[in-house]
Amino acid sequence: MKKGDKTKSVGVLDIAEKLNISPSTVSRALNDHPKISKQTKEKVLDAALKMGYNPTIPNLMVPEKSDIVALIVPDVEKAFYRKIIEGIREELESNGLSLMVFISQKNEITVEKLYDNFLKMNIRGIIYVSYSKNVSLPHLNRLSKNNIPCVIINYTQEDFPYTYVIPDIFQGAYDLTTHLVESGCRSLALFAGSPNDLIDNTVLDGFQNALVGQDNDTVKKNVFFIPGNDRPGIFNQLKALLDGNSLPEGIVATSPEIAFIILNFLTENNVRVPEDVFLAVIGEEQDPFFFKPSLSRLVLPGKILGQMAVQELMKQLTDINYEKHTIVHPVKFIIKNSTLRP
Repeated sequence: MKKGDKTKSVGVLDIAEKLNISPSTVSRALNDHPKISKQTKEKVLDAALKMGYNPTIPNLMVPEKSDIVALIVPDVEKAFYRKIIEGIREELESNGLSLMVFISQKNEITVEKLYDNFLKMNIRGIIYVSYSKNVSLPHLNRLSKNNIPCVIINYTQEDFPYTYVIPDIFQGAYDLTTHLVESGCRSLALFAGSPNDLIDNTVLDGFQNALVGQDNDTVKKNVFFIPGNDRPGIFNQLKALLDGNSLPEGIVATSPEIAFIILNFLTENNVRVPEDVFLAVIGEEQDPFFFKPSLSRLVLPGKILGQMAVQELMKQLTDINYEKHTIVHPVKFIIKNSTLRP
């Protein structure tokens, strides 16, 4: 852009390209960051003035940022998401920051509209919890252009270079399914809530991959997508299996809600766990304690993921040389009586 040309607004990326330095260095220089040398600050400010940099652009010309970190989460009904919030809140408080939680209601239009408010609020950073593999993240580029640190939990997208904190649900589901097969189950069923749900979809991937190479006549499998609050739907599917003498030897439920309904059905129909059917659940560590017998479980480490996300966010705020990357956190599979032969 030529000096004096007002037809195009100049941003941090333009100044960074002009000076051949990183956008984060430009932003910190404009905000008088103590780790930026006086010489670099003068060079950046001089270029900004000559290029017609607009001082009214949100977030970049305000010396003091707020103490708020925004969290976008799909819902708060699942214990997994509630634990993520708990971990984030505790870690932020230990760093003197506050949390604002926004429920996206799985609506990307709603999410996109939030960003105007984020910029006006001059938030310190954002943590975004993915809920589906089918959701793209182009609107997050607005944060990057305005130099707002961002960490994404649950799922990586190669086209969007952010820091990701990912639970290794695939490997956990693979291990769980392998345990059932090695324990002698020759028929398996996966009960999940939705094919679009990230957790359910990833569990399905691990479940199916563990059975690759298994003879179809040796290990039979079924996958049912029924919402966890649809008790009649789950009951009807199980009744059809029971009436057809095809009740599986091993059942995996992708949420405690689904597992409760399955266990109630089995109890009402005098089907014993684990004597007649093995049952395992995907959920937070404390969830299975409400079950009798205690269920084998794949533990979703929501609180730990939340803490790790904040730790990465703090690094972005304090380290000018921070490089975005992906962290994969292992998921524990804990074997209990519900998948052990009596």
